[in-house]
Parts: sequence; C-alpha cells; structure tokens
Amino acid sequence: MSSEAVKGEAGAPSQCGEFGLEVRLRNRILGALETAGYPELRSVRCQLDEGVVVLHGVLPSYHLKQVAQHAILALNDGHVVKNLIDVSLRSTKA
Repeated sequence: MSSEAVKGEAGAPSQCGEFGLEVRLRNRILGALETAGYPELRSVRCQLDEGVVVLHGVLPSYHLKQVAQHAILALNDGHVVKNLIDVSLRSTKA
C-alpha cells in the first residue's frame, strides 16, 4: 500500500497513491481540512499506512491540532487517525 505524503497545498505531489479509494480518501481529507475554517490547517500532511491516517506537521496551538484531528474523524469512514502534529508557537511560514 502506498504511504506517500498528503500535503494540503496547491501544487503538492500526488497524495496517498493514485488508486480509487485512496484518491477519494485524499480528496475527502483535504476537503475536511480546508472547510474547517483555519488556514493553518493547509500545512497539515498525512500518510495512509495500512488503513491508518497519520497526520504530520506543525501548528501554532493544541486547539488547531485537535481541530485537524476532529475534521478527519468527522469523515466517519472507519479509518483510525494517528495525530503526530507538533505544536510550536513559532511561525510555520517560510
């Protein structure tokens, strides 16, 4: 199974593989993060690893870390979510 990274930015590489369910899941994950209402969530990346959605990235608050996780869990598709997002008060912008 593919474990390519998903990054919520325009022009990001192909994410979570290129096959049917993985593509649909990727689109649902990115849509959930985008519609959560926090632009910072666009920096969140994920991997699909044997049915587990693993979240990665750095966010400026624990609240946003929880919002990202909740947005994915709200998809209610039975996937386990492992939240490895780090929290740092430093700006994540380059």
